[in-house]
Amino acid sequence: PAPAPAPAQSAEEPPRTHTVQRGDTLRKIATANAVEGVSLEQMLVGMLRANPDAFDGRNMNRLKAGRILNVPTRAEFEAIPEAEARKVVSVQ
Repeated sequence: PAPAPAPAQSAEEPPRTHTVQRGDTLRKIATANAVEGVSLEQMLVGMLRANPDAFDGRNMNRLKAGRILNVPTRAEFEAIPEAEARKVVSVQ
C-alpha cells in the first residue's frame, strides 16, 4: 500500500511563552519576540492584554518576575489598531 500523506502544516503559529526574569521589562521581552510588520506599541499592548495578571495594577511598567507570559500571534497583534496601541502606551 502507498504511504499515508503527511498531515498538512497548520497555518496557526505554535503557542509561544516567555518566563519573566527579575530585571526584565515588557519592552525588552517584546523586542526579543518581535514580529515583522507589528509595531513595538502593538506588541506591548498585545502582551499586556494577553497577560493582565502578570502586571501589578495592570500597569505595563510593573511586570511581575516569575510569571509566564503568553505571546500573542501575529494576527492578535495586528488586530490592535496602531493608533490605539500608541494611545495606551502613552498613558502608561
